[in-house]
Amino acid sequence: MQIHRLSPQLINQIAAGEVVERPASVVKELIENSLDAGATRIDIEVELGGAKVIRIRDNGYGISKKDIVLAVARHTTSKISSIEDLECIKSMGFRGEALASISSVAHLNLTSRTAKQNEAWQVYTERYTEKVMLLPIAHPVGTTVEVLDLFYNTPARRKFMRAEQTEFKHIEEVIRRMALARFDVTFILQHNNKIVQHYRAVKEPSQYWRRLSRLCGNTFVNNALKISWQNIDFSIQGWVEDPSCIKLPEMQYSYVNQRIIRNKLINHAIRHAYQDQLKGPHQPSFVIFIVINPQQLDINVHPAKKEIKFYEARKVHHFIYQALMTVLQQRVKLSSDTCYSTTQKPIGKIIPSHALNQLNEGKNNILVSYSAAAKNADELLSNQIIQDPDEAKMQDIPAKCQATKNSCSTSLSNDFYSFGKMLTFCSPCYALLESAQGLSLLSLQFAERYITERQLTPENNSDTILAQPLLIPLRIILSNGEASALHQHRLLLQRMGILLQPNENETILNAVPLPLLRKKNLSNLILDLLRYLNNETSVTYHKIASWLACSLNSQITTWNYSRAIPLIAEVERLCPHWIKNPPNALIVKLDLKMAIKALNNS
Repeated sequence: MQIHRLSPQLINQIAAGEVVERPASVVKELIENSLDAGATRIDIEVELGGAKVIRIRDNGYGISKKDIVLAVARHTTSKISSIEDLECIKSMGFRGEALASISSVAHLNLTSRTAKQNEAWQVYTERYTEKVMLLPIAHPVGTTVEVLDLFYNTPARRKFMRAEQTEFKHIEEVIRRMALARFDVTFILQHNNKIVQHYRAVKEPSQYWRRLSRLCGNTFVNNALKISWQNIDFSIQGWVEDPSCIKLPEMQYSYVNQRIIRNKLINHAIRHAYQDQLKGPHQPSFVIFIVINPQQLDINVHPAKKEIKFYEARKVHHFIYQALMTVLQQRVKLSSDTCYSTTQKPIGKIIPSHALNQLNEGKNNILVSYSAAAKNADELLSNQIIQDPDEAKMQDIPAKCQATKNSCSTSLSNDFYSFGKMLTFCSPCYALLESAQGLSLLSLQFAERYITERQLTPENNSDTILAQPLLIPLRIILSNGEASALHQHRLLLQRMGILLQPNENETILNAVPLPLLRKKNLSNLILDLLRYLNNETSVTYHKIASWLACSLNSQITTWNYSRAIPLIAEVERLCPHWIKNPPNALIVKLDLKMAIKALNNS
């Protein structure tokens, strides 16, 4: 078959197949254009589920007369102009394909006026051609886009459209996701000339819960934990499910720089944080907003811009996991304490979405940083009491869980029940922590050894550590001394979860306690343990547990956040008295005064 060039019309229809999947895709693309134009109010009118009419009206900057004809051509945009811009995208759109793709599969009217113009201008096109009709018309400052008879010229695509209500539900979901990302924008949705949704703009953080309840429901609002976390590179804000309360309807909304995205890395980090919190197939519900330097993202990986790639994926994963683990562990500690304040507030505030969208008119402007978006840095991580009494609905401690604790009045601050926020690792086995008292260095090796020792020590002489049966029992050959030690201490080892079945000069290892399961060579560990017992004159649970803890932890050479954060939280849970009076081998305060003095002297 001879190779030939495709016609412009066919090229546009092929491109439209990637961008315009259904009416909801059109709504998404047009709303993104409105947000990029600085709109604070967007009206969406839909008829017959979007098949007949989609009309998007905004009060943004508008399009000038000289640009409006070019706006409906392919690959024309005001948002990027160079390769450098493509590598640092801050706007919602950037390819310049949306209007051209839509106009190739529908009748499109584009009407717009800027503040500097006395009259508006309208472009009418049925499909992309070099000739378009340009007419003067009356219109307020802003833009209106009308899409009529979607897929009128592609019968196959129109045939596969779902029922009217199904398509409209997809449009509703798009509006909901957009409204969650932009609390500072009013969204009004009409279907068949009836107002279905009206999300009013809110600018004060104390009013966010009202809009959140409209978007996600009161059940989510009343049983959600606020999350607020940041470091030099990233920030995360939002609400996550409280696993200790009722199961919430599964809703998972994740945003990166206010862009609706789906990303396996984000979902995996969240599931990993919840893996010990939720039972069964239920997935955690969340609404989270991540802010990251646009230069650390690749947005140009999906035709509909639904997916992104992180250049430092592992770093992002650790950050999200650490943030969620901190919130969940603090929630667990509050639930387990016998006395706490029911007015305890979440850490920090959600940054107003409009503060993250200070885009000036014109080209692809720089997105403000996380710190600059807030009024000041202290506002982000301070434990402020929000004055709105209705804000109690968004407390970290849901009302349902508070009812049984109302008699308690002791207020806990973060540092009272926490060593502080983990910043990074210091080789080979130390964690750098930050708290209100300053910086400190925590020995992960000491903490691991202590936790393992606690897990292997029965509470009293009558208790027995839970044994984990081995899939394949181990046969171990014993010397006379080892066999003698086993015969003498077999019952003691059994209470510690180590089940050994002796048989002349050998033994069968049937089960071990959970901490021993990670030992690669259990046979050598048991032999070393029996030799240790054979040489000891006085043997106790604590001695055996201490010996095992030292033997197990001698294997650890590398640490990561997924191991370190739960470990620190477990030490805080088991030894809350150590937070104020820690042993010297566990944590040491860092004195920066000498370093500062040396720098000043130099």
